[in-house]
Amino acid sequence: MKKVLIVDDEKSFLLSLQDGFRHHDNKFTVLTAENGREAVELLKKTAVDLLITDLEMPEMDGFELLAWVSRKLPQLPVSVMTAFGTPEIETRLAEFKTLQYLEKPLDLETFEKAILTGLNSTTKSYIHGITPATFLQLIHLEKKSCTLKVSYKGETGYLYLSQGDLVDAECGDEKGEAAAYRIICWENAEIEMDSLGQRHEGPISSSLESILLNAFRAEDEREQEDEQKTNVLDQEFVLPELGNLVPPDTEESPRAPAMLSEATLDSLVELLNANKIISEFGFFDQNSSLVRQNGGNCSLHVFDPAIYLHLIGPLDETLDIGSCRWISFFTARRIPFLLFRLSGYSLLVKLQQGARAQVAATELSESFDSLITTGSKNTLDISMPQQNGVKK
Repeated sequence: MKKVLIVDDEKSFLLSLQDGFRHHDNKFTVLTAENGREAVELLKKTAVDLLITDLEMPEMDGFELLAWVSRKLPQLPVSVMTAFGTPEIETRLAEFKTLQYLEKPLDLETFEKAILTGLNSTTKSYIHGITPATFLQLIHLEKKSCTLKVSYKGETGYLYLSQGDLVDAECGDEKGEAAAYRIICWENAEIEMDSLGQRHEGPISSSLESILLNAFRAEDEREQEDEQKTNVLDQEFVLPELGNLVPPDTEESPRAPAMLSEATLDSLVELLNANKIISEFGFFDQNSSLVRQNGGNCSLHVFDPAIYLHLIGPLDETLDIGSCRWISFFTARRIPFLLFRLSGYSLLVKLQQGARAQVAATELSESFDSLITTGSKNTLDISMPQQNGVKK
C-alpha cells in the first residue's frame, strides 16, 4: 500500500482530506503532520511514497522540511502547496519544470488528481533531489529571509536571502554573483537552512530571475565547450610521435587473429545499443577504420586505436604484465572510456559521465562471453578495469 504524507498546520484541512480520500484506501493511505518537525519524525520511522507540504508552518516550516528531505531522502517525490498571489508569479513558476505546486485554496478533486499523478508518474515536474534553484524560487515567492548552506562533492557554498531576494553568496574564493552562479547549478546537493545570522544587504542587486537565467546560461556554455573538447578525441588522446615505442619485429610474426563474424558483430552492436550507461561506441578494424557504431550520431570516428595498441606492446614487456587486452582512460570532464581488443577488432566504449568503469566492464565481460564462441582462441578475456591505467 502506497503512503502519502500531507503536512499542513490547519488540522481541520488535514481531517477533511483524510475523510475525503477514504474511498482510495485500496490505492493509498494518507498520513498527516501539522508541521515539519512532526513530518521529520514520521519520515524517520515510515517509508513514504509522496510528500505534499505547505511552506508556512510553526516550529519547523516547509523550507526546513525540504532542506531535511534534500539531505536524508533525496529521491522522495515532493509537491509544494502555496499561494502565489498573482497570475504573473504562477505563470513564471510554471516554466520551472523541477517544481510541482498546488495553489491554495485547494478543492478535493484537484488534490486527488495531484496525488494519483504523483504516485503513478516519474515525471520531473515533481521534485526529486531538491536543487538550490528550486529552493531559491520558493523562498522568493514567500519573501523569506534566511541563509542556505549548500554542500556538493566536498564543496560548500552559502546563499544569503533577505525578504526573498538573493543579496549575497560565497563559495571558496568567489563571492557575490559569481559564487551564486556556481552554487545554483549544483545538482543533488545537500541543503541546510538557517534563519539566524541573516544579511539584509550585499553586493547582489540583480533580480533572482536574472541570476537564475545567467547561471544556467553560463552552465550551458561550459557544457558545450566541454562537449566540443570531448568530441575532438584526437586532440586529447592521440600522441604525435611513436618513435622507438613501437615494439621491434620478432623472428616469428604473430598470427593474425580470427575476425568476428558479421552475425556476432550485429549481436554485439545490439547489446551495446541497449546498455543505458553507454553513451557511444565504435568497432575499428585492423586498419583503424570505423566499421560499426552506435545508433544516431557518433563522435568516435576521429579516434585512432592503433596509437594505443602500439603502446601496449612495450608496456607488456617493460612491466611484465603479459598480454594486455584492454585499457581505460578519462577525458578532462572525467568521462570514462574503455578500449578492448576483441578478436581482430578494437572496441571503443564511451560511458556516461559518472559511470563506474569497473562495474561496466564486469557487466560487459559477462555479456560478451555469452555471445562469442568460447572455443575460439580469441574469445574475449576481460579483467577488472582500473581507472586511468592499463591492466591485464
